[in-house]
Amino acid sequence: MYLGLKRILITGASGLIGSAIVDVLSKNFQVFAVARNDMWIDKNESRSLEFVNVDLSDRSCIDQILQIRPDIIIHCAASVPSIEKGDREQTFIENEQIDQNVFKCVGLLNCQLVYMSGTIVYGYLDNQKEINESQQLCPTSWYAKQKVEAEKIIKEQLNHGLILRINAPYGMGMKETVLMKFLKQAVRGDTILIHGSGSRCQDFTNTMDIAQFLNNMISKGCIPSGAYNISNGQPISMKSLAEKIVKITGQGSAIHTSGLSDNQEGYLASYSIEKARRELDWNPKIGLDEGIRILWKSLA
Repeated sequence: MYLGLKRILITGASGLIGSAIVDVLSKNFQVFAVARNDMWIDKNESRSLEFVNVDLSDRSCIDQILQIRPDIIIHCAASVPSIEKGDREQTFIENEQIDQNVFKCVGLLNCQLVYMSGTIVYGYLDNQKEINESQQLCPTSWYAKQKVEAEKIIKEQLNHGLILRINAPYGMGMKETVLMKFLKQAVRGDTILIHGSGSRCQDFTNTMDIAQFLNNMISKGCIPSGAYNISNGQPISMKSLAEKIVKITGQGSAIHTSGLSDNQEGYLASYSIEKARRELDWNPKIGLDEGIRILWKSLA
């Protein structure tokens, strides 16, 4: 059913999180998808979706977004550090410019904003358990420092802003993350190599859970302000992840240590999601086993 009551602009629409949100919301709302190209869009589906080709780092994008006049901007776009680029000051500068332009539009339109941040803003906090939203932010990278700056601007200068601090998003279209790397190795029957002791944890959050959560929230007509941790609530170590993938795929891959150290050895990825459960009705449905099976089928 097309609700048609809201005009929603989604930045980073071809990315991991953005593409999942576009897929779900465009079936119910009028969606404007901002991305570098439209090659990722399934044009065979019947839905209200318009591709918008703008460079968010260029101030000319402001006039283009103002012409669309969205009621809600879901801001997923960011320059993400990679093995090739690394984490550098240029990443901070690029994302700062993107955010400044998007936030300018939010202020001029007085529209609602959903901003995709991450638990990376906490740093590692000496591996504390159940880190909640009131704890001090300790960014340790240029990428994380810029997220903290953006959150501060939202809180201090905009009338409305929902900040989602997402931990380890995964789903269809995912690039070479540790989960996908392990899965591909298992599918081939190769040995899975883990760095360090394999004790480092992640709390993998399925992108379709995020998309459906936003769809439900917008359908109810209530998007609150504030920062919220978003994760599955079930951290898993890299060793246990490898074992789970081997069991699910049934390929009999061996699991060995690589002999290389893990610079995040012992990281717990333990974040409280009680505030999001209580105030936002965040209730992830896709368990890691199911999510891995979905990705496994996509590789067939």
